[in-house]
Amino acid sequence: MLSIPRGIKLALRAVSTATAAPRKKLIADPAEWTVSVPISVRWGDMDAFSHVNNTKYFCFFEDARLKLMQDCQLTRSESVILAETSCKFMKPLRHPDTVDCCVRTLSLTDDKWVLEGIVYSHAIREIAAYGTAVLVFYDYDNNRKVSCPPRVRAYLESQMRKLEEHRQQQQHQQQHH
Repeated sequence: MLSIPRGIKLALRAVSTATAAPRKKLIADPAEWTVSVPISVRWGDMDAFSHVNNTKYFCFFEDARLKLMQDCQLTRSESVILAETSCKFMKPLRHPDTVDCCVRTLSLTDDKWVLEGIVYSHAIREIAAYGTAVLVFYDYDNNRKVSCPPRVRAYLESQMRKLEEHRQQQQHQQQHH
């Protein structure tokens, strides 16, 4: 019988937690997300089955993730490396369409940054995909993992606070209507 070492079991549990389906209802409102990037679906994005190829969803998430990384003003020595990514495909996309790929921070630790995101289709007016990404803070000059730079942590935490304040305002308005 195959025995999985305890360390690997803990790592697998952490991965399955980070990539699980969202625990709350997803909303396409841009105010719910740190970054929203509009992307035109191209004819060449479709595969032989006349829908957008699954690999393109990862490209959409990459575009939004890179925008957020630019907003953080990461440098070569204070950057991130993609450790893991996942996508739950919910609706097929087709050309012509414009999607909004939205991302936000799900969690932040000393050395890891977990993002979640959606791909929202304007054509079908629904969320077409949900994705996650686990990023590890990385120094490319010295090829090693590093801690989250304080200025990046401050920026991300301020964005997380803004999103939480927006959610609380929305809940308050819903309770009083």
